[in-house]
Amino acid sequence: MANYGEDCEQANQANYAEEADDDEEECTLFMAKQEYTLTTADVSFLHNGCSNHMIQSLFKELNQTYKIKVRLGDDKQVQVEGKGSVAINNGNRIKYLHNVFFVPSLSQNLLSVGQSMDDDFSMMLENTSCIVKDKKTNHVAVEVSMTRNKLFPLKISSLENHDMVVKGADETKLWHLRYGHLNIKGLKLLQQTEMVRGLAKLGSLNLCESCIYRKQGKKPFPVGNSWRAACSLELILADLSL
Repeated sequence: MANYGEDCEQANQANYAEEADDDEEECTLFMAKQEYTLTTADVSFLHNGCSNHMIQSLFKELNQTYKIKVRLGDDKQVQVEGKGSVAINNGNRIKYLHNVFFVPSLSQNLLSVGQSMDDDFSMMLENTSCIVKDKKTNHVAVEVSMTRNKLFPLKISSLENHDMVVKGADETKLWHLRYGHLNIKGLKLLQQTEMVRGLAKLGSLNLCESCIYRKQGKKPFPVGNSWRAACSLELILADLSL
């Protein structure tokens, strides 16, 4: 004998059990957390959950004019203070990663698996290692061994500070001109209140020649002796272009 859904005594029980399983799985994924034991600044972790490389320091080249905000997995927003290149040393040669976000407030350096693959790198998991190869030459760029806590830490080359190239360190004069010769106090107010997106780090503002001329008082026109004709044809005005 067939039963309708509303008449079935086990229908609600079955649905309840399925919903309970779904809720349990969702909570488990949400609460999943991995405690890192490697916290050195020159170590980055290969991560397939981030869309961009994010590093705290150790840049070979850095453009500090690039400013955006990114959202982490815990729904926390962090400020990106630039974008540049970092070097990876595999013992034999040095490879460079480009378009790496500079995030000083990041607790762990992260290397995006997806971005690495877009940069012509391939990754292969074999035994307890992750082998990263250059797609063009098929040469092994680096081999990362898995740790006991199932992580793949990659050591970034420690570079001397004088080797680093910083672009666009000070754009204060440029922003001064963009806002119609706004003074440095007004520019810092825009930065502190976050009223402008992408406003670079402000430095000191040198003397602006245009602002100096504008603040000067206008001098009166020189006073000359006026002369009028006393009789006819004594003063004749003519257009010489005719």
